[in-house]
Amino acid sequence: PGIHYRELQRQLDAANGTLRHHLDVLISERSVTTMSVNGRTCYYAGAPSQVEILAGTGVTDQARAAEMLPVGLSTVQRKVVARLSRAPEPASQAELARDLGRSRASVHSAIGVLRQRGILSPSGLCLAPHLSGLQTSQVDYPWLDIRVEYA
Repeated sequence: PGIHYRELQRQLDAANGTLRHHLDVLISERSVTTMSVNGRTCYYAGAPSQVEILAGTGVTDQARAAEMLPVGLSTVQRKVVARLSRAPEPASQAELARDLGRSRASVHSAIGVLRQRGILSPSGLCLAPHLSGLQTSQVDYPWLDIRVEYA
């Protein structure tokens, strides 16, 4: 679901060489796709189908499309996306920080990065239009559930 190497290694509890070998085999068989996201290589099972949610946004650059997806995020960034996808918009960043149990400074920084990447709306504390459907969607996005579990 768009997971970086070290996180994959932690989840599988696999040795570096073993994981590298198996990923190379899966990549050569096209069972796993890689994409650079926020300076990290992320691994997707099959084709990165999450990019389909960007259809109609006018984004044609694959790197920019990858940036606009909530993968390769820090812990605080993941918590912000998870919180905004399941609950009403908070009144302020301070309220969001209290909800997450984090400092206002760390939440402010996370929001800045998420806005720069196009994951959050430039105004207000809400997901960007291409992700706003996550609140009411019946489609299961496992990347969100996995990120919340490890957050």
